[in-house]
Amino acid sequence: MYKISYNFSNLFKISIHYIYDSQKNESFKRGNLMDKIYADKMIEKYQSMFYGFALSKTYTINEAEELASRIVLEAYVTLLKVDDINNWNGYLYRTASSVYARYVKEN
Repeated sequence: MYKISYNFSNLFKISIHYIYDSQKNESFKRGNLMDKIYADKMIEKYQSMFYGFALSKTYTINEAEELASRIVLEAYVTLLKVDDINNWNGYLYRTASSVYARYVKEN
């Protein structure tokens, strides 16, 4: 089981809690609990990059939090779908750029 709670307060914190069943010690396969845990860890690792990117594009905290939440959602869904990525920084930066382009079109 896992539980993800996003709190985009002034400090932009993402809390990720999960309970890992030791009997499900399987390899990283699509649809497996391990994929979700790995995606959680990647989001946690890159959360400051997402918020920094959003803040540099919007210049206001409220809009940055909104944009960052959209980026986190898109990145999380994407991470659950992909099999292998060689350049995580570039891939997630491109994901953030795509979300920003859609955000600009909407506003």
